[in-house]
Amino acid sequence: MIENNSFPQNLKLPFASFEEGHSYVFDKTINDSDAQLELFYILEDFFVGDKNQEKQIKYYHDFWEWYVFVFFKNINFIDKDVVLKNYANFILDATQLGIDVQDKLFKAISFLAPDPNDMQIFYNNIKNSVKNSEKKLVTSKGISVYSLKDIYEQKVFFKNDYASDLDYVGFKTKIHDALFFEIRDEKHKFFEIDNSFNLFLNIINFFIDIDQEKIGEFIFAFDHKMEMIRDSNSEYEEDLELEKDIENNNIKNIPEKIQENSYQTIKSQLEQKYSYDENGELSPIEEVLSDLSQMAEEKADENIEELYIFDENMGKFVWNEDLLNQN
Repeated sequence: MIENNSFPQNLKLPFASFEEGHSYVFDKTINDSDAQLELFYILEDFFVGDKNQEKQIKYYHDFWEWYVFVFFKNINFIDKDVVLKNYANFILDATQLGIDVQDKLFKAISFLAPDPNDMQIFYNNIKNSVKNSEKKLVTSKGISVYSLKDIYEQKVFFKNDYASDLDYVGFKTKIHDALFFEIRDEKHKFFEIDNSFNLFLNIINFFIDIDQEKIGEFIFAFDHKMEMIRDSNSEYEEDLELEKDIENNNIKNIPEKIQENSYQTIKSQLEQKYSYDENGELSPIEEVLSDLSQMAEEKADENIEELYIFDENMGKFVWNEDLLNQN
């Protein structure tokens, strides 16, 4: 905790006081992404090189919390390499702040890696960074014995039924207590501890269950969910049902529910990946058709191969408007 309401000399913040900065960071009504990004990179410079995590421990309930919070709040605007570097490093701290790290992961992938191939690579790199992270839970009282890698490996162990239910309960209790043993009372007003803990377990389960080849389905579903939320005419029950499938990693139910949306999404992604030639065709056409064929196989939907078809009257490939306009 900072003393005398003063900032460290080497931390140049755009605030007159700690209270002003704290209110700015955590005020949900403030959406100035440029200013938030500026604050994030100031804090990034401050904590860089903190190999022994001395600054993190000293300023754990102050600037470190700001650092984590503004990272996740603005994750879709931050450089992709910076997200990859920090995501695994911040998961444990984000859980203590009640942040839904799975929701933030989907936002980052959707905004920063819309291309299907980039999406898979980006997701796989983040997954591996979590899986192999030696980052230990840090609090203002010191460093815990648990690393993110330890937790990941234990979850794999228990998911494979290598231990009793009682052992699993004991494991969860230890992690829960390590995460939340010093959460301050005022934080209880902002989020439910048990819900935050379950969100943390969900993201670990997600990384274990979902390989890079399947991530596209979830991003399509997530984008569709966001569109439904924005659309005041959407059916509320359908939104809840789709959200439940996403949370439960129930990939079998997702393609059917987002089919009409995914065709439009695939079209948009291919238009981002390829360019139209002088004849108005996506080029190179062989690669376009190959991508569609691969997607059709992965999604078990043969209609995808018919999205971009040859029109004999026009003498070129065109989009299948009947499929794109399906309801």
